[in-house]
Amino acid sequence: MNLDGRREKFVPGTCVVCHGGDHYAGKFPEDGSGFANVGGHFLPYDTGNFEFSSKAGLTEADQEQAIYSLNQNVLNTGPTVAEQELIAGWYANGRILDKNYVPASWQGQVAAAVNSIRMSRRELVEAAT
Repeated sequence: MNLDGRREKFVPGTCVVCHGGDHYAGKFPEDGSGFANVGGHFLPYDTGNFEFSSKAGLTEADQEQAIYSLNQNVLNTGPTVAEQELIAGWYANGRILDKNYVPASWQGQVAAAVNSIRMSRRELVEAAT
């Protein structure tokens, strides 16, 4: 899988970078005894990490309701407490994601990281779990 144009990356290593994997230690056993379920999970859809088109129907505003629905689906997949808190805060005022929301439990050291190095929310979710 060549996701970044730099070279092939291999499954599941490509996936566990973002989606975690409680049952994956960097490689499968050579005897083939590894489990297909690596223990990964869905991540919230964070529009702050997306680049949207300016073409009608594909703008961020055009996609907001669909992304809201996707994030509601994430809540049905057994998300971490940090992910639940993040999604609830994003949509506390309706169905439009609040890009400025930072969960209370992330205040302090994690909030400082957001301000100083502009860490993506995806990385924050992983850091908070």
